[in-house]
Amino acid sequence: GVHVAGDWFGDIAMFAGAPLPHDAEVIEPAMIVRITRADVLKACAEIEAVRLELYAVLAVRLIQAIDLVEGVRVMSIDDLVMALLRSLTSPGGGLECRITQSELAAYAGVSRVTVGSALKRLEERGLVKRGYGVIALSGIDPAAHDFRSEA
Repeated sequence: GVHVAGDWFGDIAMFAGAPLPHDAEVIEPAMIVRITRADVLKACAEIEAVRLELYAVLAVRLIQAIDLVEGVRVMSIDDLVMALLRSLTSPGGGLECRITQSELAAYAGVSRVTVGSALKRLEERGLVKRGYGVIALSGIDPAAHDFRSEA
């Protein structure tokens, strides 16, 4: 995934007590704060707001994962690209997804040309706006909108 300021990552592996299943790569200047499992568990035990924030983060990830798994079987490429963009935006991170078409194609398991064509159709429908290294979702709430076709 692509993360923005304030995002959490590695939390599922941390709670599972498992190694991180992915590598991280910084694509622009950033500061990453590492919090140990012991510190997180202590904060959860002592501070209700921390516990509730973690519940919310994990619940959003679960909803996004279920949506993708259920939808990928029946989605058109346009719907799949839109669902991936939705999953790559973060709560509080706005409607922009900092990702290239090549990276999005890798997530979708299709060619960059296929993703480019899908993005063009989505842009013509007013759902996205393409930029250099960024794709913006246009005028919709990424957490609430069902992007699957009505057909």
